[in-house]
Order: sequence, then C-alpha cells, then structure tokens
Amino acid sequence: MSKKKRVAIIGTAGIPATRGGFEMLAEQLVLNLNDQFDFSVYCSKKNYDKARRQKSFNGARLRYLPLSANGVQSIFYDSLSILHAVFFSDILFVMGVAGAWILPFVKFLTRKKIVVLVNGIEWKRTRWSRIARWYLFWAESKAIKYSHIDILDNESIQDYTALRYGSLSRVVEYGADHISKEEPGEQHVNDFEFLKKPYAFLDFDGIGDCQFRMVMDVYAKLPGKRLVVVGNDCSNPALKKQLAKYEALPNIDFLDYGWGSSVYNVIKGNAAFYLYACNRAGTEPRLIEAMRLGLPVIAFNISYNRTTTQHKALFFGNASELETLISGLKLSELETIGEKMQELAGRRYTWSRIAKLYEGIFTEALAARDKIAVNPKFAKLSEDKLLELGLGHLKHQQSFFEKR
Repeated sequence: MSKKKRVAIIGTAGIPATRGGFEMLAEQLVLNLNDQFDFSVYCSKKNYDKARRQKSFNGARLRYLPLSANGVQSIFYDSLSILHAVFFSDILFVMGVAGAWILPFVKFLTRKKIVVLVNGIEWKRTRWSRIARWYLFWAESKAIKYSHIDILDNESIQDYTALRYGSLSRVVEYGADHISKEEPGEQHVNDFEFLKKPYAFLDFDGIGDCQFRMVMDVYAKLPGKRLVVVGNDCSNPALKKQLAKYEALPNIDFLDYGWGSSVYNVIKGNAAFYLYACNRAGTEPRLIEAMRLGLPVIAFNISYNRTTTQHKALFFGNASELETLISGLKLSELETIGEKMQELAGRRYTWSRIAKLYEGIFTEALAARDKIAVNPKFAKLSEDKLLELGLGHLKHQQSFFEKR
C-alpha cells in the first residue's frame, strides 16, 4: 500500500471549527479525505485555550502557533506556518493570501506543491485600511502567480483572475450540509418573544462591506416589520456607538451570539426569510447555510450573490427596491423561493461534493510542473506563424470569459 501524501492546511484559526468558512472547510476536508491524505492543520493558540488544544483531530495533526490568524498578525502566522510545513508536507494548501510574499521562495527553492484558496477579492473590501488593501492586492498577485493551482470560491471571480493574471483558476465553493434546522424550545421562546411572529434574519460582522445602514433605514420606515440582527461583536463598545441610532427602534433586535452556536442556529433557522446585505466578493458560507435551511433569500444585487443563488433569490440594489420587496412579500412567494434555495443547496453545496473536488485538485497538484494558463501556448504565436504551420484557424479562439 502506497504511503499517503502529506497535506498542510494553512491560514485557518484551527479545528475543530469555531468560526467561519475556512475553518469549516479545513474540518470537512479532514473528515472526508483523511483516508486519502495525511493532514496537518495549523491552528492559533489565540482561539483555543490550553484545555481545548487537541494534538489531533480525526487523524490529522494539529500544530499550534502563538499568533492570531486574523489581522496584521495573519501575515506572520501564515508565513511561519508555510516555513514549518515546507519540512513536513508534500502539498501546502494555503487559505488566503496574507503570507503569499514567501511563496516565490518556496516554489523556486523546494519541490513542494502550492495550492492557494484566494478568499474573494480581499483588497477591494472597504473594511481594510489603504495600506492593508495595497498589501492584499500585491499579495494576491504573488499567490496566483507562484501557486501550482489557485482556487476561487465563486465563479464570478474567475473572469477577474483570467483577465488580470491569465490564470485558469478553479472554482470550488463550500458545503452547508453540516447544519440542520433546530426548533425553538420553551426557553428560547421565553427569551426571544420575536420567535412567535415572522421576522427577517440578518448576519452582522461589522458595518464595512455591508449595506447595513441602508437596511436599517428601510426598517425604520417599516415599524410593522421585524428584523433580528445577530453577530458576535454587537456588544463591542465602539460598535455600540454606531448602532445607537438603530438600537432604539422597537422593531429591530441586536443579539450577540457567535456563528454556529445553538442559539444562533435556532434564531436563524426559524426566520421568515434571510436578508443578505454584504457587497464583498465571493461565496459567503452563512448565505449557503441559510439556503440549506430552506430560508427564502433577499440579497444585495451583485454578481457574486446572483451566482451563489443561481439567480433564484430576490435582489435589491437600493433602499427603494428593498422597501418595495419587504412591503410586498407574500407567504406563497416566500415558500417557493425557500424551496428553490434548499434544492440548490442540497445539489451544489454539499461537503461530499466539495471534498471530491479538492481530492482531484490535490492529486493534480502532485503531478503539476507548470501552472496551466488560461490561454494555450499557441495564443502567443503571430498570425503569420500560425498560417505557416497550417493553424490559422486557431487565431480566433475565444476564452471562456469572452463567451459569457
């Protein structure tokens, strides 16, 4: 029996997953592909106190670093993880681009295979400072150029990397079948009286990258419509100052519960519909979880959200459109949309499908020598040279992004 190839998972806060999409992806790869690959997962001590630090998870080795996986420290966290993994792994699976500055050295000085998951178009996010956005833009170029395979989580970004970098990026989203609807218990109903009537659910992780104020202003005009906003930082003193204007509204509730907690799942799973107001690039795990739960979706009208929902959700582009949608919602319409969302999630956003795609990518990376470009090599030949070779018809080939 051949020895399993070693895969280092870099760039997450760690597993077992306690937060976002990267962590859940890492956990599910370990659960689904542990028979095919020997995994090591780099984890942040900041996210796991001493009592919760495990040496292994489903056969995967967990390696802890005393740095945060987020913010400025993520540059050093990812870089140290990459440096360590070079000595112990065959494939470096790097989530995010924070440590991408080191990848040119890894590629030219070692035989390690590099697979990078580019987390949307991070440098365009307004939540980052100008310096951070510049660095992320620069790091993105290094991650795509010096990886053997780069992965995107949304098809709408594939055109961007093809045009800017000439890369044939792969598209792999996330799964959502780890979540199931939880019915509210008596204690939940006593604690949250809004569970007795229809309400909209909005995930909240900061005012940046989100049409947050637009949504709040619309609900301020609709006192008969209930909105529940749930995040893991709503009680932050600095943030509360910005929310003060809206916290006074009787039809809006702000709750501070972490993603994936039992209370969070109960409140989200029993909403009348899911309101997704983010304008950042990529496939959002919390959106596809809502789809898995069968929630009707009303999303901000950008290409990424249309791609994720395959144009089957309801969309708004401004406050007037959102107000019209919410005011005119009918129960029969919501039920139909919810069924479409659940069917799509059950067909496309499953961890078995996602794991199978990653298995193929890791296997391909092991055999890769040069990165596959979006345009074939003959595209660089002049028309005269192609005619000389009897290949003149190839001059007018179209790339996939030119056909859309």
